[in-house]
Amino acid sequence: MSGGKPRQEEGDDPFSQFDFLVDFGGGLEGGFQEMSGLGLAGPGQVALKRGAIAGSAWLWDWHRAGKARGRRVRIRMRDEARRPVMTWTLTGAWPVTIEGAPGSAGTDAAVIESLALACDGIATDEG
Repeated sequence: MSGGKPRQEEGDDPFSQFDFLVDFGGGLEGGFQEMSGLGLAGPGQVALKRGAIAGSAWLWDWHRAGKARGRRVRIRMRDEARRPVMTWTLTGAWPVTIEGAPGSAGTDAAVIESLALACDGIATDEG
């Protein structure tokens, strides 16, 4: 994936405090405390709340590009023991709203209050 995003390996788990881990198409790139809207099988919108995203500059570029740059996004839910219990794959996803702040104090991570992703489809997998 281009756009200058640093790739995070899943074993690094920089988002250990979050229940929902997100791969925006370039590896483990974000974590969130809440999620809603994944009960759909077709087109829909997913809301992620209270989280962080690594390498945030790409997120704002993707938001500006909109649906024209839709991508596959995977969201993995973990249990209290931090084991994956469910994975959702969004196809043709793009950010429709972002509430948060880009990286500061020498970091490229962004603190995200809420991120809404529209998508063409949603599939689920256990584990």
